[in-house]
Amino acid sequence: MANAANNEAPRGSLPGEPSSSRPTEPLSVAATLPLNPTGRAIDLTVPVLDGTRYMGDIELRLMPDDEIRLPAQRLLDLVVVSAKPDLAAKLRTMLAAQATIGLDALAPLGIRMRYDPQKIALVLDIPAELEAQRTIQVASLGVETVGGFARPAGFSAYLTMRGAVDYVEAGTNRGLGTPSMFLDGAARLAGVVFETQGVFQPGGNGPALQRQGSRFVYDDQDRLIRWTAGDLRTVARGFQYAPDIAGISILRSYSALQPQTITRPTGRQSFRLDQPSTVEIWVNDQLVRRTRLDPGSYDLRDFPYTQGIDNARITIRGDGGRVETLNFSLFSDQSQLAAGLSEFGLYAGVKAPPGRSGPVYSSEPVITGFYRRGLSERLTLGGNLQADRHSRMIGVESILATPIGAFGMNLAASQIDGRGAGGAALFTFRSLIQRKDMTSDALDLSAELLSKNFAPSGDVFGQNPFTYRLSGGYSHAFSQAIYAGVDVNYAKGRAGVWDSSAYRMTIGWRPVPRMNFTATTVYEGATRSRRAGLSFLLSLTVQMGKGASLIADYDSGHQTERISYQAQYGQGVGSLNLSGSLERSPHNVGINGSANYITSAGEIGIDQLTSFEGGAGSPTDSRTNLRFATSIAFADGAVSIGRPISDSFAIVSRRENIRHARVELEPGPYGYTAGTTPLGTATQPDLMSYNNRTITIDAPGAPADLDLGPGAFRVFPPYRSGYRLQAGSEYPVTLVGRLLDEEGKPLALLSGLATELAAPEREPLPVFTSSDGRFAVTGLKPGHWRIAFHTDPITVYTVDIPPGKTTGVFKMEDIRPEKADGRP
Repeated sequence: MANAANNEAPRGSLPGEPSSSRPTEPLSVAATLPLNPTGRAIDLTVPVLDGTRYMGDIELRLMPDDEIRLPAQRLLDLVVVSAKPDLAAKLRTMLAAQATIGLDALAPLGIRMRYDPQKIALVLDIPAELEAQRTIQVASLGVETVGGFARPAGFSAYLTMRGAVDYVEAGTNRGLGTPSMFLDGAARLAGVVFETQGVFQPGGNGPALQRQGSRFVYDDQDRLIRWTAGDLRTVARGFQYAPDIAGISILRSYSALQPQTITRPTGRQSFRLDQPSTVEIWVNDQLVRRTRLDPGSYDLRDFPYTQGIDNARITIRGDGGRVETLNFSLFSDQSQLAAGLSEFGLYAGVKAPPGRSGPVYSSEPVITGFYRRGLSERLTLGGNLQADRHSRMIGVESILATPIGAFGMNLAASQIDGRGAGGAALFTFRSLIQRKDMTSDALDLSAELLSKNFAPSGDVFGQNPFTYRLSGGYSHAFSQAIYAGVDVNYAKGRAGVWDSSAYRMTIGWRPVPRMNFTATTVYEGATRSRRAGLSFLLSLTVQMGKGASLIADYDSGHQTERISYQAQYGQGVGSLNLSGSLERSPHNVGINGSANYITSAGEIGIDQLTSFEGGAGSPTDSRTNLRFATSIAFADGAVSIGRPISDSFAIVSRRENIRHARVELEPGPYGYTAGTTPLGTATQPDLMSYNNRTITIDAPGAPADLDLGPGAFRVFPPYRSGYRLQAGSEYPVTLVGRLLDEEGKPLALLSGLATELAAPEREPLPVFTSSDGRFAVTGLKPGHWRIAFHTDPITVYTVDIPPGKTTGVFKMEDIRPEKADGRP
């Protein structure tokens, strides 16, 4: 994707103000106080800010005289990322021979550094003219992530289970249906992931367990390459299809990694179902059909509802409960790459189509791959190929960005034994103009040409009923409230196939923010199975409050009316989603309802679908679908049951000091993501690979003095990784008391250090006494502690905190020091 300039105002300045004209900050009372009153050096880990922009963390040393020393190499690593090349070179020369530096070390280069005691941060003021231009990238793979993050578990694993069962009240196959369960599991050790998927259906016609694919995956972050061995998940470009291959592959992609789904795309305009599913077909945001489909491959062009119409959305609800949405368009992928960036994929092995119990491994070799590179900020070029024993295909692609829009081209040539050679071409143009007054224009044009004998490699029996397809669309937003669009689509038939044409005009109106009305007129030309005709699609959407909406649709072409309602109550754990619809056509009346409820341990739902033929009498088809989804996860010894996991996860367990408290993850005003179950753990199920995430925790019903520990954890998950995070504190005890000297008098106004005798390497805790010898020190745990004061001679106290004390305050009165021989 092309880089975009960062138009952020210079840090520390107002918009439009030069970076060099920053006002002098007034001194506060806090600024006049000493930073370090302890009399000893203190090491602090603090964030580094360029104005307000976070750059990373650094460990600084605060000296007794308030001087601040910084590690030179760490500071260099943080600054050079934002510096111009000449400034970066000067920094390396200046700091090369220094271990630590002071706050004024970079002043000769025009960089001001200061410590902000209120933010507890190191603030840098780098003049804008010294900073390199910052860019925004779609993906962060391969970019070094700075800052403190929790470490992933050394070994982690999970298994997600989505189960469902039908009960048919009316229609064919009455009674309780065969239960089915979709399984998705992964285990990660030493950076290598083993993942597998399958369908468990006891009592069905075939084997009880059908394995859908298993593979080993390793991500080389230094080279941005994903290595895979096993049942491959191929990626297609241009006119390619995605074959089922068992073998090895390498892939570089800057897009987000997709979680395992119940469907696998097999080309630009086809999809495959791995289990029986309820499928909804949306065309240009209008629901045109809801149907049940058996496992198999489906071509979008097979649906007469979508001939000549370019935008379609398929919503698939598998019997395992997983919902997936596929978006199709006649246009190819218009993603650009910045200059110098490249994406590629190479998959090689043998054909392994799905069988009754799992992939069927053949001896037929197959190879497929693609390569794309950004030659400049405007031009991206690429090529692709596929081959097996009986067919070959090669293709090229290009995307050219110009001031008037983006031009795309895909060319391909195929050679199939017994069928001959063929060719295909796709040309596209896209233009989007957005204005400050909230108006915009969008123009999409495409032309696709297919020779009679062209087919992707492996598609020996495919047919090309159309010689070419032409499509064009234009839309204009007059304001935030009114928009309109027009589409023209035409396909030229061959070998007795009739031409196909469709013309559409849409008008949208939002009279108030909570209401949206659309009206679409569609004219479809005559085909062998359909007369030419004009139809209308009307839709009204009303937002009825927070999380609730009412939708009314009318389709004159199919003579259907539909009214539906959906509502969301709460978010996260305890939330309930309800939906229902009433649909009428000349031959059928359908009543559908759905409810979904979320718990910390999983999700449960129920669907009811009932249809009445002729609109009266007993239902001709009625079924109830019960479903559930849950997961069991393991990370470095911790086990948890939670909601479904599709990529990475975190298990939050409780330390001893909060073992009786209920911990909630990511609490908010409307709910929380997960809470501790009877296992004593909670699962954060929705972490995405290579995306920063902060997991917050709370224990709302716990006592006010309960120490929850850090309260938040920052994670940057690798692919399908797990974390073990611990809520609470290992050192939750606050010790209070009064210290006496050898003569029984209060040890007044002195400072000392408390050291854990079992862990002398830990940082000692500062202790201060009042005028009557009283003190309080936080951050202790049960065990033996030594408190020493720098008197002459040294005054030493030994304190024992009992094992049963795991939280709160531990009080001791009149503690006397040890004698010179070590006795109290």
